Amino acid sequence: MNLSELTHRFCFRQIDEDAIMQFLMTQQEELLLDDKTAVQKVVDRLFDYGGILATFTPDGEIVAMLGFFFGDPSHHFEDKDTLFLYVAAIAKQYRLSRLFYQGMLFVMRKGRELGMINFRMQANIHDPYSNKLYSRMGKPLGESRTMRGHRVMTYGGVIQDLLARYERTQKRVEHSSKTQYAKNNVQHTLFLAPAFIP
Repeated sequence: MNLSELTHRFCFRQIDEDAIMQFLMTQQEELLLDDKTAVQKVVDRLFDYGGILATFTPDGEIVAMLGFFFGDPSHHFEDKDTLFLYVAAIAKQYRLSRLFYQGMLFVMRKGRELGMINFRMQANIHDPYSNKLYSRMGKPLGESRTMRGHRVMTYGGVIQDLLARYERTQKRVEHSSKTQYAKNNVQHTLFLAPAFIP
């Protein structure tokens, strides 16, 4: 399925809780969630202290979700200017796509609109992929343990800086694509030109 066919929206406990639970149960082993009770605790905490962004197919199936808090749980959620990305899950068929970036940027932009300044995210200390990914977005702030006791590295930074860096990168990519497109057209024209010379 094409990513442009997917939609992102914030979830509501009364409407989406069952679907979020079912989706997280499919990811439970990778998210180090022991059982349905652990999944329920995560979902309850997200709805109580933050929110959930989900990505849906046209027929309403959840294929990704990003749960966040308003404030750092280790600071008892008192730093309300901090957007804390707590859990991210993506269906296997979308893991090598840009879906994570789309969702993360969507949440960051909404957070900025709400007046939030900083962001935090944590990667399991033994997960090289997540650590590499998160280190591209923020600076390492130190090692700690999650609410469930897992060792993690916390990354963070300023939301506006992250968004500005992303927008600069997008402009470079778009410019490079346009330049490459023009170059390809010139090469194509030169290739065809001899056929039109009398």
